[in-house]
Amino acid sequence: MKQNKFSIKKLLKRIGIALGILLLLVVSSQVFIYYYFQQNKPVIQQKISAMLAEEINGNIDFDNLDIVLYKSFPNATIGLQNLKISDSLFSQHGTHAVDIENLFLRINVMSLLGGTTKIEKAIMSTGKIELFVDSNEYTNTNIFTSKEEKKNKKEILIKNFELDNIQLVFTEALKNKEHNVLFKNFAGSMDKNGNETILKTELDAVVKKLG
Repeated sequence: MKQNKFSIKKLLKRIGIALGILLLLVVSSQVFIYYYFQQNKPVIQQKISAMLAEEINGNIDFDNLDIVLYKSFPNATIGLQNLKISDSLFSQHGTHAVDIENLFLRINVMSLLGGTTKIEKAIMSTGKIELFVDSNEYTNTNIFTSKEEKKNKKEILIKNFELDNIQLVFTEALKNKEHNVLFKNFAGSMDKNGNETILKTELDAVVKKLG
């Protein structure tokens, strides 16, 4: 009976030591990634800008870039604050195509410096996407790269996405039409099966104007 008690105590002690070592490894890894991010922040910021430029034909600007570790370990969530995207004629019409408070990219930080970049999740939070066709038939939707232009570009894989409190507005001046939808929450995932892309979504939205 005493031997059994001793064995249980010994087992619990070993489990405690193992959990302690595991916790130490997790904390050490987060500290290392944070330190790595801070030391390479200019390079990472440049890589993020270049990655966005692969998908956007326009001017990209954001105030700050930061990292959050505890919510997405072993990946890191990189946050861009006050992201604004505009087309080449922004100085004339003054409308940002994209103007959001936060863009979060859950990603392996190390992969930004080499190899294929895979984004586990992209989250857009609080803001507006405003697209238009004006009376001269000019449109700012040309900021989105066409398939033909993407042929020689590296593909960016986004597995999951989420829009929180994002307003989408599309206007056509000649047709006097406006589409205005507020996405309270629009979440989904994308998977590839050969040449097919499988899209699964959940939507909570308010249609303010349609047509």
